[in-house]
Amino acid sequence: MLGSFLVYLVRPTQVLGSVYIWGNISTYVTSYLRLSDPTITQESMFAVFAIIVVAKIPVTYLGARACVRFGTQP
Repeated sequence: MLGSFLVYLVRPTQVLGSVYIWGNISTYVTSYLRLSDPTITQESMFAVFAIIVVAKIPVTYLGARACVRFGTQP
């Protein structure tokens, strides 16, 4: 977990960009989902941002472990 947090601090342009892009695309995702379910609103999509932030830490940790185990390509 500490490693994931440090990667988050060291490479903010790559990591933070993938989290905060949701603010830009949430309107379009909501519009697309409303085609199949008209009850979906922008307010109901706010929970997705929280899920992204919470999921980012273990996924970053697992990605770092995979890089150590399998190596990286330039």
